[in-house]
Amino acid sequence: MNTTVEKPPPLLSVRGVSKSFAGTRALSDVDFEIRHGERVAVMGENGAGKSTLMKVFAGVHRPDSGSMTLSGEDYAPRTPVDAIRAGVSTVYQEPAGFGHLTVLENLVMGRQLVYRGLGVLRRRAMRAESADLLDRLGLPAGLLDRRMGQLSLADQQQVLIARAVSDEARVLILDEPTSILTAAESGRLFELVDGLSAAGTAICYITHRFDELEHVAERFVVLKDGRNAGEIDRPDRERLLRMMGSAGGAGGAASSTATLPPERTGRDDSPPVLTVRGIGSPGSFEGVSFEIEAGRIVGLYGLVGAGRSEVALTIFGEMPLAAGSITYRGATFTPRSARDSLERGIAYLPEDRKSQGVFPFMTVGQNLVAAALRRVSRRGLLSARAERTLVSTWAGRLSIKSGGSGTLLPALSGGNQQKVLLARLIATEPHLLMLDEPTRGIDVATKQEIHRDIRALAERGLAVLLISSELTELLELSEVVHVLHEGRVTRTLTGSSITEESVLRAAVGVDA
Repeated sequence: MNTTVEKPPPLLSVRGVSKSFAGTRALSDVDFEIRHGERVAVMGENGAGKSTLMKVFAGVHRPDSGSMTLSGEDYAPRTPVDAIRAGVSTVYQEPAGFGHLTVLENLVMGRQLVYRGLGVLRRRAMRAESADLLDRLGLPAGLLDRRMGQLSLADQQQVLIARAVSDEARVLILDEPTSILTAAESGRLFELVDGLSAAGTAICYITHRFDELEHVAERFVVLKDGRNAGEIDRPDRERLLRMMGSAGGAGGAASSTATLPPERTGRDDSPPVLTVRGIGSPGSFEGVSFEIEAGRIVGLYGLVGAGRSEVALTIFGEMPLAAGSITYRGATFTPRSARDSLERGIAYLPEDRKSQGVFPFMTVGQNLVAAALRRVSRRGLLSARAERTLVSTWAGRLSIKSGGSGTLLPALSGGNQQKVLLARLIATEPHLLMLDEPTRGIDVATKQEIHRDIRALAERGLAVLLISSELTELLELSEVVHVLHEGRVTRTLTGSSITEESVLRAAVGVDA
């Protein structure tokens, strides 16, 4: 007698989906499926393609190739509104409601009830429906009159989930939903998700937190470099780590073959350029300690929300230093502002080139000299000749391909724009250079050029703090890697002990 139970057909099915951005492949032939009431966790290291895949589901991105079906019918949302109308809703890591409006107004936004022919809002009916919705989800009706921005992040998130439920979501995508929550708040979220799953909603859950796996899913799908790396039906940490760390899938090894930089056997007697001891910033990280010597490249790694960029921004004076101490070039240092840090010889390359780095309506020369105006001006007047000389010098040293100093920056490729930003910082003659995702969105050839430049800067004596989501980049360049998990350094790795497996284990808290 055959007792095999056939699985029901998938609610959402994805076959061979690929997506590229400016020549960079984010997804490559990805397959995925989820059934009614099923809870599936999508996992992978930074840059694995998880969020891109979810945004394809949500109609934010349109795939370059591949197909999707929802309830057996073709599914190709052109916008997030299309996805919501089809029954696919997303709650992102950072709540995205209307902070100045009430919870009631957030819940009914875009689907207000009106009296037919009059155009007058049916306020009583909308309140009754919204109160009933909150009651079904175990949320107090008293929330309705509070402004969204006055709620805790946990309550805002639950209101957005309630909105998704009111949209009659068949597939609910939760992107790192507990990264901003306390343990108690996470527990309430798990109960809410359990109830939705029991009612038939399919839950697609992105998470980096291994300590919550048994609460959030019954199947675990792993992506690696934008491809399927395998899946399992139980929260086996070791197998998941092997899949996350191996480009070859579930059975591959989890160590990298990247060339490690040579270990230094001797040091001079000069003090470290930077020493941080027990530093912390409210809500971001705490108790972080490390040091960087002249001529060294030190890596800082952590998964989304671990606090790695926040550490650099605090040292640079862009975030408050609430605890601990910083010593810079042998003296106590209190970060005050980015300008003050630059003048002292601390430079920071932000992770988002477009929104935080470049001046898109200015020329290559104007962008390059923006942080070193004192070197190209006299008595407050900019010297065009000095600007051209500076641009020519760094264009040669960093192989920047442009039409000259007067070329508008957007005319350059992404890689050359990044080189302009790097040249801008080096032109300030810093002692400490903090690089946050220095090669994000850059082609392989240009990436190798920037790696060469970073090594050359260290050889010239700069202390370099390298923050990168790419493990291969960290392994290739760093002599020491400090790994953050939920705002704390869980492990410090040196030399041959820096492997993909060891970094990932520390990043997900397995070795904490």
